[in-house]
Amino acid sequence: DDLDSVLRAFESEPWVGLEIDLDGSPAAGAARAIQRIDERVPSARFALETAILDLAARRLGAPFHALLGGATPRPIPRSALVDGDSIDELLASARAATSLGAVAVKLKIGRRPWAADLDRAQALRAGIGPAVRLRLDANRTFGPAEAAGRLEALADVSPEFVEEPAAFETLLGLSDVPVTVALDESLQGPDGPERLAALAARGTVPIAVLKPTAL
Repeated sequence: DDLDSVLRAFESEPWVGLEIDLDGSPAAGAARAIQRIDERVPSARFALETAILDLAARRLGAPFHALLGGATPRPIPRSALVDGDSIDELLASARAATSLGAVAVKLKIGRRPWAADLDRAQALRAGIGPAVRLRLDANRTFGPAEAAGRLEALADVSPEFVEEPAAFETLLGLSDVPVTVALDESLQGPDGPERLAALAARGTVPIAVLKPTAL
């Protein structure tokens, strides 16, 4: 989904008469309310559910997580997206992220020539050291002919995982993948679980990247 589809989802539904028991069971009310929105627009469902629960939490004077039955929240390790036009700027971005507590940094690859991407990944790994986790996201830019070789080259920078390196069909044809692969966009749609299961059975995809708006 995108911004236009989210706006259409809200504009097409008559919201007059929607009643939610904010004092009784707001979570159940929110779950019923989002059924008015097409499941193909998960961001709109997420926005409505969040708004309802936030309103209920404010009205009840309770923390948001308590409405969902959660215990006292624990700190969650944070990851940060890093970038920069030059390698110096990239490393400065990584230093800023780790100084603020990020335990992992994520680098987008696939937007530059492959040699430049590999140089940036190598420089970033050297700059952050072995203790900081490195995540790479290729946005399915590796074609069938180069996917295996590029993943082998990336193994040298010890990534925690490489996200969406290639199209699903290409991943399905790979064997002995030398890095951990994660899926994100490939999980979207009704066949997402089947795709994950098909690759997980081969040991290729042990990680799924889930966005709250899509849950």
